[in-house]
Amino acid sequence: ILIYKANFMSDNVIKKLICVLITLFSHFSLAVSTDQYPDNKAIKKDFADYVPEQSTNLIAAANISQPTLPSNGQIEITVSGFEFTGNSVFTEARLQSEAAPFLNRILNDADIEELRYRLTRLYVDNGYINSGAVVAGYDVNSQHLRFRFIEGILKEVQVNASHGLNPDYVAKRLQLASGPPFHLPTLQERFLLLLEDPLIESLHGELALGFAPGEAIFKTEATEKRRYGASLTLDNHGAVSLGEWRALLNGTFRNYAGWAETLILGYDISNGNNRGRADFTLPLSAQDTRLHVSFEKSEAKVVEEPAKIL
Repeated sequence: ILIYKANFMSDNVIKKLICVLITLFSHFSLAVSTDQYPDNKAIKKDFADYVPEQSTNLIAAANISQPTLPSNGQIEITVSGFEFTGNSVFTEARLQSEAAPFLNRILNDADIEELRYRLTRLYVDNGYINSGAVVAGYDVNSQHLRFRFIEGILKEVQVNASHGLNPDYVAKRLQLASGPPFHLPTLQERFLLLLEDPLIESLHGELALGFAPGEAIFKTEATEKRRYGASLTLDNHGAVSLGEWRALLNGTFRNYAGWAETLILGYDISNGNNRGRADFTLPLSAQDTRLHVSFEKSEAKVVEEPAKIL
């Protein structure tokens, strides 16, 4: 289960409090098919549970456990080479290097499972937590053992949004990390970016198994931030010629039309200056391409006394 929580105060306060609690307990398994060998015997094993190890990163997870298999040598094959299909993350050379200790040996079923485990572990340790390897077959003539990789995907993002927040606004931004292959750190990065979105107050997420091997479903609850904000400022930072003392009134309105839009209205007034402005921003894509329109009008006059001629 992947849990994220964050709360943000209004944009108009002096300091923004950010609290992110991330806890990950991932449980993934892949169902293995029966692969026939030359002696017509079959290996029927359930995939072990593969999850990342504990680390000092933002991700915390249970340690991966070594598979426990019988070593009674029910199957023995001579392997002089390996063939890999379905892999897009690692190069052929990297996979061959991982399998090198098993090359030119007689392997039994425990050895084959150990190699499959190591290949899957390579994916998991690099953040591809629902990807893994399955035994695809054995060529008697070439003595090559074949492995097929199932690279995981984020099949669906389910969003339960509060108030008027559009669920698609959240889902489409998280789906940018869907893969294939699905990479958990990338999803985490997208999640943290959403926590800084001015429309979102908090997020709570849960990563669960899908219906097919290598599929994951991300369920999240999104709470909309307060739609409006206002501020009034009095200061003496104005130009001397227009009057040092001024008042600044600003109002912010978000998502009132349901398009995730933001409208900011402002008015400044001093002895010699009156200025009004409006800024409108509308997101156009999940990559945060935005339309920005602004308008400003001001009237000013010099109120400072002219310098005396000496």
